[in-house]
Amino acid sequence: MPRAATNGYREIRDIKDDLSSLKDDVFSLSQHIQEDGYDRLHKMGKKLRARGDENFQDLGRRVKASPGRSLAIAFCVGLAASRLLGRR
Repeated sequence: MPRAATNGYREIRDIKDDLSSLKDDVFSLSQHIQEDGYDRLHKMGKKLRARGDENFQDLGRRVKASPGRSLAIAFCVGLAASRLLGRR
């Protein structure tokens, strides 16, 4: 009988050790996933910012190339926006 009790305790201890090891592994994995996600978002943010800067510069060149047309487009967009927002 003492052997069964000893083996039972040993098995429980082994299970506890396995669970503790699993908990540590899950924690480590979650940290790696979080760091990887941050790195990806940071890189994506840099790309989006660069693309936005390029588009803004392109818009500036277009406005300088034809200021009358740009003014007419801006006026029409503003008029349409005021009519849509004025209906509420």
